[in-house]
Amino acid sequence: MCEVRVGSGWYLLLGLMIAGIVPGCGDAGPVREPAPVKGKVSYRGTPLTKGMVTFQSESGAPGIGQIQADGTYSLTAIVGPNSVMVVNREPDPGPQAPDSERRQIEAKKAAAEASKSVVPPKYSTPASPLKFDVKSGENTADFDIK
Repeated sequence: MCEVRVGSGWYLLLGLMIAGIVPGCGDAGPVREPAPVKGKVSYRGTPLTKGMVTFQSESGAPGIGQIQADGTYSLTAIVGPNSVMVVNREPDPGPQAPDSERRQIEAKKAAAEASKSVVPPKYSTPASPLKFDVKSGENTADFDIK
């Protein structure tokens, strides 16, 4: 009769087989390498003084940066092609206490006008015409919106 003995060689062989199989079991997806991006945003040649810049890659989370008083921004974005969105709204003047109905209507109209986007709305959507290809390492992306 034949005796089967399981020794340490068997476990080593089993471990190597599993190690060879496991990496092929699933796809980790694309590598999402982040890279710093800085730049300046202006509208018709004048730097924007507030707002947000968003870089959206096809394969990762968005990179969002606040526009500073001098028009500059900085953020971290995913390497590769990105759509760029710029949101810049004038501040809402807030609630006011007009003493007549006519003044209330005027105040509401003024508040609606004041909160409109400074830049054309097409630049603040995912379908924005602004694009930037983020590379590994530091990037500079300046935009002058017309």
